[in-house]
Amino acid sequence: MKRFLIPVSLFLLLLPTLLLAADTDIMPISEIKEGMTGVGRTVFKGNKIEEFQVEILGVLHNYMPQQNLILAMLKGGNLEETGVIAGMSGSPVFINGKMIGAVAYSWPFAKTPIAGITPIESMLKTQVMPTEPPSAPPLEVASGDFNFEKLITNHFQPTTAIQSATPGFGKVQLLPIASPLSISGFDQRIIDRFASIFAGFGWQVMQGGAATGSIDADGLKDADLQPGSPLSVQLITGDFDIGAIGTVTYRDADKVLAFGHPFFNLGPTNFPLATAKIYAVVPNLYSSFKLGAGGPIVGSIRQDQQAAVFGVMGSKSPMIPVTINLKDEHSSTRSFHFQVAKHNLLSPVLIDFAFQNSILVTQLGYSESTLKIHGQVHLKDGSPVQINNIFSGSGSFANASQYIASIVYALMINDFKPVEVKDVEIDVDTAMKRKEAELTEVWLDKDEVRPGEDIKLQAVYRPLQGESKREEFHVQIPNDFPYKQITFVAGGGQEISRMEFAQYGKAIQPENLDQLINLLNGLRSNDRIYVKAYSNDPSLFVKGHFLYSLPSSIFSTLSSSQTIGSSQRVNRLALFEDNHQLDYFLTGVKSFTVKVLPKQD
Repeated sequence: MKRFLIPVSLFLLLLPTLLLAADTDIMPISEIKEGMTGVGRTVFKGNKIEEFQVEILGVLHNYMPQQNLILAMLKGGNLEETGVIAGMSGSPVFINGKMIGAVAYSWPFAKTPIAGITPIESMLKTQVMPTEPPSAPPLEVASGDFNFEKLITNHFQPTTAIQSATPGFGKVQLLPIASPLSISGFDQRIIDRFASIFAGFGWQVMQGGAATGSIDADGLKDADLQPGSPLSVQLITGDFDIGAIGTVTYRDADKVLAFGHPFFNLGPTNFPLATAKIYAVVPNLYSSFKLGAGGPIVGSIRQDQQAAVFGVMGSKSPMIPVTINLKDEHSSTRSFHFQVAKHNLLSPVLIDFAFQNSILVTQLGYSESTLKIHGQVHLKDGSPVQINNIFSGSGSFANASQYIASIVYALMINDFKPVEVKDVEIDVDTAMKRKEAELTEVWLDKDEVRPGEDIKLQAVYRPLQGESKREEFHVQIPNDFPYKQITFVAGGGQEISRMEFAQYGKAIQPENLDQLINLLNGLRSNDRIYVKAYSNDPSLFVKGHFLYSLPSSIFSTLSSSQTIGSSQRVNRLALFEDNHQLDYFLTGVKSFTVKVLPKQD
C-alpha cells in the first residue's frame, strides 16, 4: 500500500480549507479560563489567511446586557508593533481547535494589543433572527430630526443622530474596532467635510480602490470566503465606491457571520456583501488599519446586531441607481452613475455625499458658482417627485445636495407607508459665477380697489452687480369678493415659504403619502418671484384644504377642542398666487395691504 506524504508547507496552506469543510467545533464561554492560549486568523496582506497567537486574560461577564466579553493579549503578525488593527473585526479565535469567538473590541492609543473577543455563542444567535424587515418600517433614530419647515424653506440637512465613537483625549474606553472605510473616486475635501459623520458611524476613512467586477452577467460571483477572510460591506458602487472592511468569523454553507460587533445595529438589513483584498497594514498611533478595497459582490448582509453581522451568500441586495448629469455654460456635459445602498437612514446621506463629490471633482464646489437642478425621484408605486431649484454662492453645491437628499429622506422616512425609491436622476446646469438678485421695491397702481377691478403690481429686483429689473403682475379681484381688504406678499420662494409656515404651522404637515408627494412637488423654487394674496379673515385648514366663508355655527364646531386634532384655525386665507421665472437666485420679501371698497351697482 502506497502512502502519499503532503509537504508541511502545503498542509499549512490547505489547513483553513480543511477546517472549513468540517463542522466547526465551539468552545462555550464557561470553559474559557485565564491563561489559555490559542490562535486567531486574519489577512495582513492580499488574501492569504495568517495566524496570530492569543493568550486569554479573563472574561468580562455581563459587559453589555446579557453579553460577555473575552479579554485576550494578541501576539505575532507584527501586532506587538501595530496594536489591534482596524479591519480585524471578526477575526476568528480558536483554542485547541475549537472556535471561541471573534476579535471585535480594543482601546485606541493602547500600547499593547489587548482585544475584546465576542463569544461565538452570542454571534450564532444572530443567524436565527428574522432577516426581513417588518411590514411597517421602524421609526429611525433620525426621523425625529425631520422638520418640514426646514424642508420647505430650503434649510433642511439630513442628520443621523449617531454620536461619534471617537473618545475625547485622555478618556479610556473599550470600543468596537473601527471598520476601515475604503473610498474611491472621492475628493479629499468631501471626505474631510463628512469626517464627523464617518467617525460617528465608527469608520476609519481611507482612500482605496473600487469594488472591481462587482456583478457578472449571470448575477453574483462565487467566492470561497473562509473564517479569517476579509470582506466588505458595500455602501456605494459604480463611478464612486465605498465599502467597510471587516473579517469573516464563521461560515456554514451559504451563511456567514462577521465583525463581532454591530455595523450600525440596525437589525434586519440588506446591504451588498463583497470580498475584499488587503494591500497593507498601516501603523497608526490612534489605531493601525488595513488598507484594502472591496472586490466582487457575492451576497448580502441581512442582519446587523450587537454581536455580529449575518450574511447570506448568493443573495442580491437592492440598491438605488443615481444618475447625475452636469452641463456647463459651454454645453459640455459630464455624467456620473452610481448605486447607493437602500436604507431609510443611510441612502439620503450617501446621496448627499456622492452629489457633493460630483460637483467638487468638476472644480465647481468652492468657486462662486450657480447650480440649477432639475430631476426626478422615481418611485416603484406612485408618481415621480419633481426636483427643481437654484442655488448660488460658494456654498451652492452643499445646499443643492442637501436639498436633494432631504426630499429623498422625506419620502423614505414618511409615517404613512413604505416607499420604494426606484431611482434618482438629476440634471445640473452650472455657471461659474454668482447669479443672485434682491427684491428691492414693489409698486401698485392703486391702494383701493373694488370687486371686479384689476390691480397692476410691479416688482423691482436688482441682480448682483447689475442694473435693476422689473416684473409686472396683473390681479383681478373677483366680482363676488366678500372681504374688506387684501394683503399682498411678494418675494423669493424661500422667504414666501418661510412666512407661510409661520402662519399655518402644522396645517402644512401632510396627513397621507399623496399629500406628502404633492407637498414635495409643490416646493417653491428660488429662481422665481412669487406674488401671493391673502385675506385677514379667520378660516379653517382641514385635512390639507382651506375652508372659508363658513356659517358661524359650523366654524365654532369645527374649531372647537373636540375636533382640534383634525382641523386648525388660521387667521390668513390664501386667495391667489402667481409667479414669474427669473434667471437668478432671488432673496427679499415685501408685503402691503389694499383696501377693498363695496362693489358699485
